[in-house]
Amino acid sequence: MKIFVTIGTALPFDRLIKELDDVTGKNKWTVNAQIGNSTCEPNNFKATFQFLKPSDLKKEIDSAEVVVMHAGVGTILDLINIDRKCVLVPRLKQFGEAVDDHQLQICKELEKQGAVVCYDMENLEKSIKKAKPLSKIDPKEYKQLKSNINKYIDSFI
Repeated sequence: MKIFVTIGTALPFDRLIKELDDVTGKNKWTVNAQIGNSTCEPNNFKATFQFLKPSDLKKEIDSAEVVVMHAGVGTILDLINIDRKCVLVPRLKQFGEAVDDHQLQICKELEKQGAVVCYDMENLEKSIKKAKPLSKIDPKEYKQLKSNINKYIDSFI
C-alpha cells in the first residue's frame, strides 16, 4: 500500500511519525511523508520532506492510496472533494502538538459524517486499513459540517 503522511507546518507531531514508522516496518508499506518540524527520523519511510510546495503536496496526495493526516482545516479542505482514502489523526494539546484541542473537535464533527479518525496511536494500523475518502460525506451533511467548523473558527476571532 502506498501512503502519504502530512502533518502540517506547525509544531512537531512525533507521536504520529513514530507510530507510523513502526507499523510501516511490520506491513512493508511504501510511505512518503511531509514531516514538518518533527524531530524523529523514520527508518521505514521511502521519502521524507520537511515542507512541500502546494504543487508537490498535490502530487504526493494524488499518487497515494491512503493519506494519513493531521486534522488541519487546510489539509481537510484539500482532501474533502477528491476520492482519496484518508485517516485523520488529531494533534493534541496534552502532548504539546497543538496549543488547544481544536483538531480533536474537528475530528469529532467529521467522524459523525463518516470520516475515519484515529484517536489512539495503538489503533493507527487498523484505522489505515479501514480508511475511506472524505468525499463520501453526504453533501447535506457537509453543509452542517461547514457551518459547525465556521462557528468554531469564529469563536476565536
